[in-house]
Amino acid sequence: MIDAGIGAGDIVVVDAARRPKSGEIVCMRVNGARAIRRIFFDEAAVGAQDDPLEAPGVRFVTENSAAPYAEMRPEPWQRFEIEGTVVSAVTGLLRRSD
Repeated sequence: MIDAGIGAGDIVVVDAARRPKSGEIVCMRVNGARAIRRIFFDEAAVGAQDDPLEAPGVRFVTENSAAPYAEMRPEPWQRFEIEGTVVSAVTGLLRRSD
């Protein structure tokens, strides 16, 4: 998420109670692995009566032009879990080179 201002080693503040809106950054798990992505709801998901996260038309995008990744769309065999909406990022001024 370098292009969104979140770099390696940065600390993100996540609001687990805040439901994400289209275009916001979320902290999520994909098959148990944690990831930070921007979430988008297509028209099909926005109009869903149930949970839009379960509807078709949800996609997750990484913002890193140096190493572009394909956008993700939930597949039936994948476990997607939104842990919360990223509300802030803290960049460390000193980095350890371990």
